[in-house]
Amino acid sequence: MATGSSEQEHRHYHQHYEALMEIFHLEVNSLFSRLNFFLIGTAFLVAAFVTAVVTKHPGSWSLSLLRHAIVAIGFCVALLFTVTNYLNAKLLLGIQRRLERDSKIVDSSPFEVVKEIKEKVWSLRRFWGDFGDAVCNPIGYKNTCAPHTWLVPILFALFWLFVWFAVVPLGLPHPNWQRSFPAFFGLVVLAYWIIRQFRLGKNKDVKMGRILVLHFTPEGRIQKPATPEQLKRFEEAFQEALIENPKVKYKGTFADKDGVGICDWQAPNAEAVENILKELKLPYDAVVRVEELKL
Repeated sequence: MATGSSEQEHRHYHQHYEALMEIFHLEVNSLFSRLNFFLIGTAFLVAAFVTAVVTKHPGSWSLSLLRHAIVAIGFCVALLFTVTNYLNAKLLLGIQRRLERDSKIVDSSPFEVVKEIKEKVWSLRRFWGDFGDAVCNPIGYKNTCAPHTWLVPILFALFWLFVWFAVVPLGLPHPNWQRSFPAFFGLVVLAYWIIRQFRLGKNKDVKMGRILVLHFTPEGRIQKPATPEQLKRFEEAFQEALIENPKVKYKGTFADKDGVGICDWQAPNAEAVENILKELKLPYDAVVRVEELKL
């Protein structure tokens, strides 16, 4: 009976794993197909705008309105594809991490797993903070998946923004390039900053430090889960938090019977550990980075 149950569980796991892998590959194809559609559509918009610009009807109200409409559409489309591809990339990263946690794939159907990942990675609270960090450091930020699929639309959004303020209002055939220079210079500086952050994120060597979490006061003492079910849920959430933060390493907990003690971590900074503690709603008194004192 045990052997039959084990074989059935293995077969059940294999089916769920294959289904989740199929969803993963479909999402990857959607991500890159969406980028291709964006590039094709943007090429048409750029061609239409250039045609409207070189048309020999200076001062035409309808032509000016057409230029503004093309630029506005291009900017909105770029923002839409940026957000959509960024969320898609986060979903892929969540599925990839879930595939690394083999045991949990059997607990629920692949569609429930994907729904759970979407609810977590697409939450509004995490989106804004994650998005800002990912733009500043697309390679180093939590192993970001395919950053170029949403960085390219961002650059085109900046391009349309520059066109709106620098090219459209100038009037042709004799544009005042002195007015367009500040906008052009700002665009170049912003693009250089994004590329520089991209390269820094790719090559940055993060210095790890020893982080101690202090549990001394009654409010901050270590509390053990009351039931085995609570302990299991906590262990699963704890392991998931470590997978989502690969640069953070948990070393151990040292405490007495009353829960007074310390937790030993290794991380780039104290904030990384503190974010995990807040996410798991764990009590603590302080999180400090320490170094060995050589006397």
